[in-house]
Amino acid sequence: MTFAHIGIKVTNLAESLKFYTELLGCTVIKDETHPASRLVFLSAHGTTIELIYKEENTERSMGPIEHIAFKV
Repeated sequence: MTFAHIGIKVTNLAESLKFYTELLGCTVIKDETHPASRLVFLSAHGTTIELIYKEENTERSMGPIEHIAFKV
């Protein structure tokens, strides 16, 4: 089993991309547009972060982490 990525639900994709790329130095490795969502995968110096944007996303009371994925 290996670590795959961390999925983070975001409410403002432009601001989130700016934060992760400009402030944290992450790079975009994949950008997928789907009918109901947009998924942007970032390389965070060896860790993959998936930003999950949907128009209906709201702030989560338990935090922004949507999921942690493992390859088995």
